[in-house]
Amino acid sequence: MLKAAKSAFNFFENSEIVTNNIRFHGQYFDEETAHHYNRYRYYSPYVGRFISKDPIGLLGGFNVYAYAPNSTSWIDALGLKSEWQKNWEVVHGTLPKDYEVHHIIPKSASSVRAAKTICPNFDVNNSDNLIALPKNSNVKQITGAGFGKTTHNGYHKGYSQAAEGAMNIAARMKSSVPGCKRLAIIQAGLKNQLIIGGQTMYGKGHPNGVPGVKSDWKGTVRNHVRGK
Repeated sequence: MLKAAKSAFNFFENSEIVTNNIRFHGQYFDEETAHHYNRYRYYSPYVGRFISKDPIGLLGGFNVYAYAPNSTSWIDALGLKSEWQKNWEVVHGTLPKDYEVHHIIPKSASSVRAAKTICPNFDVNNSDNLIALPKNSNVKQITGAGFGKTTHNGYHKGYSQAAEGAMNIAARMKSSVPGCKRLAIIQAGLKNQLIIGGQTMYGKGHPNGVPGVKSDWKGTVRNHVRGK
């Protein structure tokens, strides 16, 4: 039996009689350094942060030293989980094997900047902007909130260009429609197609390559926006 009292950031205030080296999920206490070993790097409970940068860089989120946004309810066993995957999992549960979390409005700096021009409060990593997609067509399809059927495996130039270009469509909507509502309409148009599948995000899977992908997704948004 293990016994200890700890703070929110995993600092053990006392362990009384029994020595307990178990810390956050995936961490083990190193007595020599007083840090917590997390396979890829060390965590310091004194500052509530990792002491080295995230080895996957900004793919893990903008704070490259953070363990998790809320260490009392989130876990990151390897210290490598991306911020957006964590956000998606808070709402929908553990991400299934062979699925990736996709940004409906892309996370590129130019896309985020364009989105914020329309809706200043836009958060690219918010769960509303995320959807889990299968890595290939052979993956068993999961239906329900948070999931789509469109295949996703890495960067998708045509889709990203179309999604960013859709900001211009939002700018031409009726002036009576608030900015954040306009952006939500664009997101909904993209999301609906991602859910039903049947439209590739990759040039190699389209007879007209990347330009064809871009054209298809722009058409998807236009069709959804009509009458809004």
